[in-house]
Amino acid sequence: ETALMAALNGAVSLYYDNSQKLVTTSGGVEVTGHLKLPTGYSLQWDDTYERIEQSDGKIEFFTNNGEKMVLNGSYLEFPDNGGLKFGTGDDLHVYHDGSNSYISELGTGDLIVNTNGNNIFLKPTGNETGVKVIANGAVELYHDGSQVFSTSANSAIVWGTEGNNATLYLQADDGDDWADYWNITAT
Repeated sequence: ETALMAALNGAVSLYYDNSQKLVTTSGGVEVTGHLKLPTGYSLQWDDTYERIEQSDGKIEFFTNNGEKMVLNGSYLEFPDNGGLKFGTGDDLHVYHDGSNSYISELGTGDLIVNTNGNNIFLKPTGNETGVKVIANGAVELYHDGSQVFSTSANSAIVWGTEGNNATLYLQADDGDDWADYWNITAT
């Protein structure tokens, strides 16, 4: 049974149970199977900062400029301005710039939000609804958590909060004088 094979001016091969697992080549080393590193060790490319490290249950991927992406359990963590790109031409970007979060469609198509559930919600804060799109039904707009506008099959409805008026404002051309403004108020 072979454990080690070395060729003069050639490859060195390591075997496990008579099966080749590691071989040196003119370009480096080839591994068959898994390469297991002890906790705290890293895998680094040449003299760059590009490397993979494992510690504290996390796997960290470092780029040449020192930024990293972390696989932490079932989450991928990115630094500010780092993110995900999808599509052959990087058409869809998802990222955070340190202050704001972005979902950007940069290709030639549309950004489509779809659900197999009943509704799509846009929420400006935790539980406050801003827009509600109801499957096969209305679109509802909210102001500070109160419904102010909705659509139905054959109409649009302006809502006032309990005890207040509901007003629909119409503005003509550039709204530069009072003749350009109209309103309809239900009390």
